Amino acid sequence: MHDSKNEKDRRPYPRFEVPVRLRPTEFFGKEGRVQNISVGGVRIFGTKNITVGTTLKIEFALPSDDWIMAGVQVVWVKERSSESILKYDIGCRFTEVSPDSQLILLEYLAKILHV
Repeated sequence: MHDSKNEKDRRPYPRFEVPVRLRPTEFFGKEGRVQNISVGGVRIFGTKNITVGTTLKIEFALPSDDWIMAGVQVVWVKERSSESILKYDIGCRFTEVSPDSQLILLEYLAKILHV
C-alpha cells in the first residue's frame, strides 16, 4: 500500500498510493492525477512541464471525501515515457496547509498505516 524506502530515498515521510481526486488546474488539467501522497507532499502525473521551484495552489479530495487545499512547491519534474497524455511526473512538497486540513490528512494517513 505504501512505497518502500531504499537507501536513495531521503524523504522523511512514507508515501501512500491512495485514490485521491485532484481538482483540475491550468497546470494539471482535468486529466492530472495524484500518484501518491504523504504528510510532506504529493506526487502528481500531469500534462504540462512545470519549472522546479514553482509554487502552486492545489485542491484534492481524500477517499473520505474531505477536500484539502494546499500550497505546494515543485521540487522535481521528470518526463514520463508513457504514451499517456500525462507526460510529466511532478514531485511537490507542501508549503501551506491549514491546521484543520493538516489534521484531516494526518488522521487519514494514520488509519492507512495501521490497517
